[in-house]
Amino acid sequence: MELFTIKSLPLWLQYVNENWFDLNKLNALIGIIIFGSLIVYFIRRAKSGAYLFVRRIPGLESIEEALGRATEIGRPILYISGIGGESDMQTIAAMNILGNVAEQIAHYDTDLKVPCINPIVMTIEQELVKQAYTRAGRPENYKEDCVYYLSDNQFAYASAVSGIMVREKPAANFLLGNYAAESLIIAEAGASTGAIQIAGTAAISQIPFFIVACDYTLIGEELFAAGAYVSREPLLLGSLKGQDIAKLVIILIMIIAIIFDTVAAITQNPEQKDAITETAALETAGTELPVLETTSTELPTIGDAIAEQTEPENVGTDATEKKPSITEMVVAGFINISKFMHKIFDLKAFK
Repeated sequence: MELFTIKSLPLWLQYVNENWFDLNKLNALIGIIIFGSLIVYFIRRAKSGAYLFVRRIPGLESIEEALGRATEIGRPILYISGIGGESDMQTIAAMNILGNVAEQIAHYDTDLKVPCINPIVMTIEQELVKQAYTRAGRPENYKEDCVYYLSDNQFAYASAVSGIMVREKPAANFLLGNYAAESLIIAEAGASTGAIQIAGTAAISQIPFFIVACDYTLIGEELFAAGAYVSREPLLLGSLKGQDIAKLVIILIMIIAIIFDTVAAITQNPEQKDAITETAALETAGTELPVLETTSTELPTIGDAIAEQTEPENVGTDATEKKPSITEMVVAGFINISKFMHKIFDLKAFK
């Protein structure tokens, strides 16, 4: 194979694209490297003891208040991690919070009740609570029946939880995780008993019900940030901070892309505008762009193509050829940068 030269760069890129790596997904690779590096950097900072600021979340600040009230009046604490399975991200986030809450409950020596809708989730939460009591130095206070299974039917589970709230009147209810139509049933039952209710979910359709019926509500991503906020675990905290910075980078790139796109649209001439509009319309409609026909049935090898590139060309200079002005070059630069920004946010590359 021929040696690499500047003139042969386009041909080498074509060869790499056809044989080694799909260059149309290069933006995905760059994004993974940048955002992955940010997360790793902040995890290392968190492990080194550096302080990473996380904004105050009122619902999590009130956990200690809810536990203290339950201890004072001698009533149990009810923790519900939603109706999701063990692979549901909202359930995993709720279990992370459960571990920290259970550790604080062990210090207060208050009863904890965790009814479950999924048997696998029940097994995981039993182990989480047991480890939390051990970390708190109170393994003897752990009760095997504090985490138990009710039903795998959505509304049967909601009815059973509502009955527990009415009969035992827990002092604090934690409703965290994935919820659906049963959210209002459970939240209203808890509100009727006068308990402090701390809720959180990423299900947009259920957030209004929690806001109305509960004292504190974690909205959307606050549920996923809660585990890092409560535990201050370096791995979770560094991941949270890295993702926040990554989102900020994406917002800045979008703003820059909008600016370049606007300038290019204002300064380009009508012929360029019509051509770009027509190309965008064809891409949106899913129509293949026209390709020049060729009479050759065999593609040249990369060696042949490089050899042709390196051969001297005796091309005459046209005296009447007009050089582009500085304004035209600037406009062309804005258009190319605009196209590059659009390429960065081509979501097809992530499929």
